[in-house]
Amino acid sequence: MKRILYCFLIACFLFSAGCGGYSYCIPEIANIKNPYFDTSLILENVSFDITIKNTYDKNIEVLWNKTFYIDPSGGTNGLFSFGKEYYYEDKDFQYPETIIFPGQSIKRNLYPISNRYFKRSGWAWNSIGLGVNGVFLTILVDGKEVTEKLIIELAYKKHSTGKPGTSY
Repeated sequence: MKRILYCFLIACFLFSAGCGGYSYCIPEIANIKNPYFDTSLILENVSFDITIKNTYDKNIEVLWNKTFYIDPSGGTNGLFSFGKEYYYEDKDFQYPETIIFPGQSIKRNLYPISNRYFKRSGWAWNSIGLGVNGVFLTILVDGKEVTEKLIIELAYKKHSTGKPGTSY
């Protein structure tokens, strides 16, 4: 009986040691700095957290109607919402420009409209897909549009220990 138990434990150990697990890997923050503003982007499960700081000596405007979601296909795929719409009628709501004063910053959660769907309890969002994702940001500075591409690559990583959540 002991021999069978030992063989079983050894087989389980060998099997678990040879099988690595996979887990969702959320990469670092995407940062961009230019003479007008600093911005950082963090990828969440269904949205992006964006922070924009005005480093210019005049007001700048975030043009939300010209800020696009970059999806894993490599192109832009629609605009963003702030995740505050509740009714089906809110689906076409356009957010006005946001003015950022000199030395000030804003933080927003951006939800890709292309990942949105309506269910009986209201709007919901699918997870951001694997691959290259990001934000094509458009900001108005002194009457001129300044654009920046913030890119984050989302992938699964194999763990050598077979334990999801293990860090390297």
